[in-house]
Amino acid sequence: PENRSPFGVYDMAGSVWEWTNTTPSPEELKANKNRAALAGKNLKILKGSSLNEKIETIFPGRREIVPSDIRDMSIGFRCVVKVK
Repeated sequence: PENRSPFGVYDMAGSVWEWTNTTPSPEELKANKNRAALAGKNLKILKGSSLNEKIETIFPGRREIVPSDIRDMSIGFRCVVKVK
């Protein structure tokens, strides 16, 4: 059915930005317009989008580079379990 994940969960895109354990690549940093403000900080990648974004910008593959100590109500996480 429409808007449902393979696991049967509805409308997951756009809830909150998701923390990842990924650091940005040198190419991502070079292309980032805020690279000067991010210099010297411990950086991580946020994925997705939140309900605070414009609808046309919400998609699961969206990535943003942020300092790892940033806090915001629109940032959350998902627990991932590898099933054997």
